[in-house]
Amino acid sequence: MSLSKVEDPYLIPKYQVIIDESLEFSCIILNKPLPATHIIYKNHIRSIKKITISHLLKEVSQLKICSGITDKNINLDNAYSHNIPLKLNLQIDEQPNSMVFNRSRDCLVLCEDTACDSCIKFTKASKTPKSMNKNIDKPAHKNAPLTKTHPNRVKLALKEKRLECNLLKKQIARMQKEINSNGVAVDKNISQDMVNFMDSNVSNASPFMKLFWKTQTDHLSKGRKSTSNRYHPMLIRFYLSLAS
Repeated sequence: MSLSKVEDPYLIPKYQVIIDESLEFSCIILNKPLPATHIIYKNHIRSIKKITISHLLKEVSQLKICSGITDKNINLDNAYSHNIPLKLNLQIDEQPNSMVFNRSRDCLVLCEDTACDSCIKFTKASKTPKSMNKNIDKPAHKNAPLTKTHPNRVKLALKEKRLECNLLKKQIARMQKEINSNGVAVDKNISQDMVNFMDSNVSNASPFMKLFWKTQTDHLSKGRKSTSNRYHPMLIRFYLSLAS
């Protein structure tokens, strides 16, 4: 037995329910059979022994036809086209002779929303590589997991860090040169006071000042033993501003 419902503008039945001799039913929507995993089959064990024909038809008609994959900017290689012939209207000059739905392989065809979960997941999964490629030319964040980060972003991040290191090396060399040429001589007692004070307060200083202080201490550790040490004028001013 076959029950069908035809609606405009479709040339084929919109809904069709076929019941065989064993009372097992099959639902066909716009010439496309529902997948065996559909909720209608699961709820009624695919038999009208568990539901009346009128209730079955009502359930089918209350669901919506899945709109499929509507995004035209994604790759549809793993999808399929559901072609539906349309009735010809002689009053309209130009009209399509068919309607096409792009569906995922596991499309439910009938669902409670405008699109089934399978088509929604397909769309999201197809968009993910594209969104990742948008940032392919940007360096990766320092805490980004390597397993989920594009190799090109990792390379750019390493290149950026190398440039930063080279810049810091140049700054350190320039600071050491300025200490040697413009440094102010301070006797050992005051120098030790500065070291103790700076060591206890440098954690609150800016990154630049921390680097400045490290450069200064490295310079002192490498300097010759004498009755005084030389400090960069900027560092002395910083020490006085903290001590005042």
